[in-house]
Amino acid sequence: MNYNTMKNIIKKQIERYNNNSKEDIGIVISVLNNICIVSGLTTVMLGEKVIGDNGIIGIVLSLKEDHFNMLVFEGDVKESVVITRTKKLFYVNFTENIIGHVVDYKLESLNNNEVDKTETKELTLEKEIPDLKKRDFVSESLLTGILAVDSLIPIGKGQRQLIIGNKTTGKSIMALDMIINQKHSDVICIYVGIGQKNSHIKRVEDILRDKKAMNYTVIITSNASDSSAKQYITPYVGISVAEEFTRLGRDVLLIFDDLTKHAVAYREISLLLGCNGGREAYPGDIFYLHSRLLERGGKFAKNFRHGKSITIIPVVETFDISSYISTNIISITDGQIFLEENLFNKNIKPAINVGMSVSRIGGNAQPKIMKEVCKTMKIQIASIEELENFHEFSTDLDEKTKQILEKGRLLNNLLKQNYGNPYELWEEVILIYGVTNDYIISLENIRDLLNYIKDFHSEIIDMINKEDNTKEIINEIKKVLQNYVTTKS
Repeated sequence: MNYNTMKNIIKKQIERYNNNSKEDIGIVISVLNNICIVSGLTTVMLGEKVIGDNGIIGIVLSLKEDHFNMLVFEGDVKESVVITRTKKLFYVNFTENIIGHVVDYKLESLNNNEVDKTETKELTLEKEIPDLKKRDFVSESLLTGILAVDSLIPIGKGQRQLIIGNKTTGKSIMALDMIINQKHSDVICIYVGIGQKNSHIKRVEDILRDKKAMNYTVIITSNASDSSAKQYITPYVGISVAEEFTRLGRDVLLIFDDLTKHAVAYREISLLLGCNGGREAYPGDIFYLHSRLLERGGKFAKNFRHGKSITIIPVVETFDISSYISTNIISITDGQIFLEENLFNKNIKPAINVGMSVSRIGGNAQPKIMKEVCKTMKIQIASIEELENFHEFSTDLDEKTKQILEKGRLLNNLLKQNYGNPYELWEEVILIYGVTNDYIISLENIRDLLNYIKDFHSEIIDMINKEDNTKEIINEIKKVLQNYVTTKS
């Protein structure tokens, strides 16, 4: 090998080293809150996890010709700080042992009990949304234990059902009731708190621990004091964890509380990036922000994730149901439960406005026996509303109309329910059938009735839970209620 050949080889190696050095190192040239402009790293990927000195952890938000924008989650960021690639999309370390814990966006425990991380898996946050071939029909009910919901606005496993209402109308506590009612099912529950106060998260944890619900629940939270970056990423951590549990063969109930604060956090980030604000100053891709999150839920095909489901309950706090974020999420989800402030102030809890609430696909998953006993209930409620409107203009009512109105008040009172005390399916069926068919004319002794059935007619509970022959179940319910009325008369 002659001198010139050796010289060229050494020169090429030096050039390659210099190029690699330039590509693998970035320099922070500007900092604005959680947003950094980084020069260099020309081969970095969109959504990649990047790290730096002083414990800096960030994600690549957008790519430009000669720099990229980085969203920072951790670390002290200053100009001239060196940033390096991980060559991986943003990920967190997942373990099944997070169940029973309150964790942050990194899935690290926020309470005194550390999460056992002897076996962990890197969980990428951005994933492809399953297409139609990987999905199935919503056909199995997810019982909430809330009588008004299970009877009039039923939810199926894999459904996305919005809870919407003004501040202090019982949105969060309704979502917690849904979690509490999964005690006897095989459903894993994930509560994602976004921008909530520490006191709120502590209250949520205390309620769930008191009801033994933390045995199958994990709370993932970014608090109000956390940066907009953490509030932005937390829901994507939640859905990624939910997807991992479906791969492990479990159905999942996922609560987002609430997506209004998530939208506000993203608006702050977008404005700092210099994006043009649109309606209510939100960026143009705000719809995509939530659609790509919520579309990852659903009921999956048998050959995909064991045929399991992710039921998503997003919460939206608003005084105006026609606001920008509200209408966006209503159009993405499969229905909404509208909680009305006026009803809440009248001590009607849950404060559900039945007329403005809907479940578009939950009826297909509603248990057959529940669907059967609710037929007359829906008709009666509709006719009672008409009579109530007529009653405002007329005081001269015949006896039959008075009886119908009295029954309507009984039905409305039946739908009232204390928080933290969900009904079982058989209890809901018995109560609805009893009231709509005039076996129950007062709600004072309904607990006595349910105890009577549990003690002396437990066979009907098994029949209702197994969903055998609907007509046979109805006949048995008639006999039991007639016996109860006879014994008490």
